[in-house]
Amino acid sequence: MNALGASPPGVVPFGIATAIPVVVATVISCAHPSTEPHEMSLQGHEEAARQASQESERLRENPCPPTTGEAVQTNAVCWTPSLASEAQRARAAEQQQRLAEAHGKAAAELREEADSACAGVAEAERVTSPFFHVQDLDGARPLRAPQDSKRPGQPKIGVTIFVRPVLGLTEQRLQRLVNCHLAQNALVGHVSAVEPDCPLVPAGVSATVRSAPDRFAVDIKGSSPEVVKEIETRTRLLVGNRWID
Repeated sequence: MNALGASPPGVVPFGIATAIPVVVATVISCAHPSTEPHEMSLQGHEEAARQASQESERLRENPCPPTTGEAVQTNAVCWTPSLASEAQRARAAEQQQRLAEAHGKAAAELREEADSACAGVAEAERVTSPFFHVQDLDGARPLRAPQDSKRPGQPKIGVTIFVRPVLGLTEQRLQRLVNCHLAQNALVGHVSAVEPDCPLVPAGVSATVRSAPDRFAVDIKGSSPEVVKEIETRTRLLVGNRWID
């Protein structure tokens, strides 16, 4: 470096040589929400797609200074772009566009799953838990894993809720209502302020309906011990003193 602080020809000052690659890597590999359908709600995927699309458009814009017709806008500050070359900007823009498309595809899949699961289900039932009708519930109990000779005890894997056989309700119909509500919960991101005691709301829940003597049984399983605990907590609130240990 000479007396004026400038680097000799062909020498890039320390920090600048590494700054651009680091910025490029940050923009290109910046962490973003998963594009798997069930990792976000429909609204979350749609918003992520919108943001990625906007970023792609921004990266494709013409370099500074911006112009309007023949007049140059002098009120803009033309900082050096973080992505110095057009090729870098094009690659980053393309990645953002692919990200937008992936989130859009995930949103479409969530819609399709909900529409398929809720086919033939009335709108009122589509937005209401099948366990909302507490007077038609016949108690609940823990659901345990099958007995394993290699492991003592039977760990809890979920709950079983019993439903009375009201007029018009069949095993197939109840399974359809349960599947519909699971799909609806995925659509909104597994959050419901109006159903704090519905065990179908949390992520990582599956449910199977089967016929039991004089009633139906809904086996609700959790994908992890934490989900199982959440399912049981909600179910206990739901059935109150009709919980059977």
